[in-house]
Order: sequence, then structure tokens, then C-alpha cells
Amino acid sequence: MKEYDLAIVGGGPAGLSAGVYAGRRTLKTAVFETALPGGSMNWTTDIDNYPGFVHSTGMEIAAKMKEHAEAAGAEILNEEVMAIEKRGSGFLVKTAAGSEYSAKAIVLATGAEHRKLGAKGEDAFKGKGVSYCATCDAPLFRGKNVAVVGGGNTAITDALVLADLAAKVYIIHRKDAFRAEEVLVKRLDAAKNVQKIYNSVVLEITGDNFVKQMKIIDTTTKQQTALDVDGVFIAVGTAPASQLATSVGAEVDDAGHIKTDARKATTCAGVFAAGDVTGGPLQQVVTAASDGAIAAVSAHDYLKKAATE
Repeated sequence: MKEYDLAIVGGGPAGLSAGVYAGRRTLKTAVFETALPGGSMNWTTDIDNYPGFVHSTGMEIAAKMKEHAEAAGAEILNEEVMAIEKRGSGFLVKTAAGSEYSAKAIVLATGAEHRKLGAKGEDAFKGKGVSYCATCDAPLFRGKNVAVVGGGNTAITDALVLADLAAKVYIIHRKDAFRAEEVLVKRLDAAKNVQKIYNSVVLEITGDNFVKQMKIIDTTTKQQTALDVDGVFIAVGTAPASQLATSVGAEVDDAGHIKTDARKATTCAGVFAAGDVTGGPLQQVVTAASDGAIAAVSAHDYLKKAATE
């Protein structure tokens, strides 16, 4: 069984930043990431607010973060962590591949998962016109009619990506104004093939083998409308991936975010958490990277103190 000082679960900006700081403190460190290192950053086409990068893509920043973490000494493992068990003063990490690793401390940087609408037909047409990633799937809908559901930064960004490819883009929001950054909304206003639909929610997504139509209802007038679309892109937020935290006894709040103190320590000794899985008022690459740095330094201090006791 391979042994590590620190196991970091999640290779997004929080996990890779933790890898940099842990490596620089000479901790033998593993970063577990099932997707591309960088996590959901890889599916973000434009990042204009990460200090030092006036304009970049998520994939470019992710690649640099991975390179930096490896240069610092962190080992990146393309394995899905299925379970973490407390073993004596340390932890046993089990992966989907059947591998087992030991670690003296853990950083959970598991991020968040896409929230579902809960509309009828959503699950049935997932991958058949229903998508949660415009960056991934937008090219499949070139010249077609599509809808985006949501009102935050992700939804507006998705609509802008699709506007460059699709014939028509509907963006449906349950409130009367978008909550996205004003600069993004202004870009959306300039797109000629985008139609904004406010105060509306999705009732049903229908089709045959693929999506053909969606039914929406105006929450103020109760009027129902059918939109002929070939794709529905859902961007209604995320839910924290905190299952591993609860399995080792770390507490989460009512929304499922892992509870931490200022040093990113959870209520389970030796387990730290960073990034979107911890919530917070601002979930951005810059804040995730900051969290990861704090978590790694705290883990180092924890291990150093444990070694002297």
C-alpha cells in the first residue's frame, strides 16, 4: 500500500493549489482527480478575473496549475476516491479501481455537482439534448434552436457561447432579472439571436430519441408556452459534493457545505476542506485557490504538531 502524508481529493483550483503548497512544505502528497486536472475550470471558455491573467481559458489556467503542483512535488492520480476511513491516527483512501492508499491527513477539494431542474423529461433526455455543459456540447447544436435555463454567471456565459453557434437561443430565468455580473448581461443584450424569458420555469422536456420541445410556464400569468428546441442547457447552480466528508464524521451545514474554521479544518481531526464544497459568499477560481493554500498549510502544521506529541 502506497503511503502519503497528505491525500487531496479533487484536482480543481483548490486541490491543485493545495498540492503546490503541500509540495513546497515537503509533504508527500497525492492529488486524486477523476477528470482532467483543473476540474470544472476546463469547461470554462473565458476567465477574465483571475489575477495575472487579463484573459485566458479555464483549460490554460488549469494546465499551468497542474504543472506547478507537479513541479512542487505533488503526485496527480487519475483515480476516483470512493471511500475514506479513519484508521488509527490516519486515514485509508479507497478508489474505484480497487486501490488503497494511506494518508496522515486529508484535504477535501471535491467541489460541487450540477443541480438538476427536476423537470419531467430531464433525466430521460440527458445526453440526448439535455446538457449541463455548454462548453462541452455547444458545437453539436450549430444552426439549431436551444434553450438555457438559469440566471447566474454560468447561464449567461453558456448563452453567449451558444449564441455564436446556434440559430436561436432562449434563456429562461425564474426571476425578473438576471443575477449575473453586469458586464456579462451587457454582452448578452448585444447578441441578436438571444431571446430572454423572465419569470418562467420549465415544466417538461419532450421529444422522441432526442429533445424536440420544452414546455414552460410564466409564474405570474400562469400562461404555458411550448418552445421548439433541439437542446436544453441547464445552469441552475451546484450542490456541494460533501459525501466523503460526512462519511468520516465531518459536519456539513443545511445546504450540504462542509463546515470549516478559518484554517479550513473540519470537525474531524486531520481532515481539511477547501473550495466550492465549503460554500462561501464568492465561489471563484481565485477564492478556491486561496482556500487550497490555507488548507495545505494547516494540514502541514497539524502533521508537524502530531509528530511531536
